[in-house]
Amino acid sequence: MRQSIVAFSAATLLGLSSAHAAVVYDTSLASPNSSAASAGLSSAGGNASWFDGSGNPQGGFTVNTASGVELGLRAKIRGSTSVYHSPDGTYVFSTGTSGAFALWNFEFSIDLRPGGVGALTLASLAAASLTITDNGTGGSISVNPLTVWGDDAGYGSSAGNTMTAKHTPENALDWAAQNSENPTIAGSGFNPWIADSYTFVLSVTLPGSIVVSDTMTVDTIPEPATMALLGVGCVALTAIRRRRAE
Repeated sequence: MRQSIVAFSAATLLGLSSAHAAVVYDTSLASPNSSAASAGLSSAGGNASWFDGSGNPQGGFTVNTASGVELGLRAKIRGSTSVYHSPDGTYVFSTGTSGAFALWNFEFSIDLRPGGVGALTLASLAAASLTITDNGTGGSISVNPLTVWGDDAGYGSSAGNTMTAKHTPENALDWAAQNSENPTIAGSGFNPWIADSYTFVLSVTLPGSIVVSDTMTVDTIPEPATMALLGVGCVALTAIRRRRAE
């Protein structure tokens, strides 16, 4: 709630107007362009809505489509071909790491021509931001998702309406950009070993100072084995206290 108030206040002070639309949960992204299916950019039934790398599945996104653009956010198990089905924009995963990585990734999509309709390019944007707030500590970071990471994938007119090579920053002639990042390498300060909650807010500012935003929450909880161990520990402590009290 505090994050929403801060974002609203900043928009008010800057004279920006927010574009509101019904946020849709657990859904697929619109295809950036009809030529995407024939290009075979995704293994998910030829649907290239999620084109950030081969083999990535469709679905499971929290999506806001407003003012002719589409923003999508989701979190999923890193390297999995399955998606997490969230009915309310909250994604829940276990704490811990796999090697040098957290068990889950956060993923975003900015599509300025959903379904191949429109004329905007990334150069049309006045601003783009991804704000991540640690709800446990109150700490927050905000980055430009189009420039901060080196493994973005773009889509659009710079490559004949197909997926462009990965590059940073995004090609200004593209009209869609996506990325999948692991919290342990994103410079976000996440600690995948502890139970916590994070709020993600993806925003773009369009011509005319119109702000479109999408949001999701990721909750991390101890894995079942850890929960069981904690339970055993609590039982043991209770038994010790009872013995001392006798």
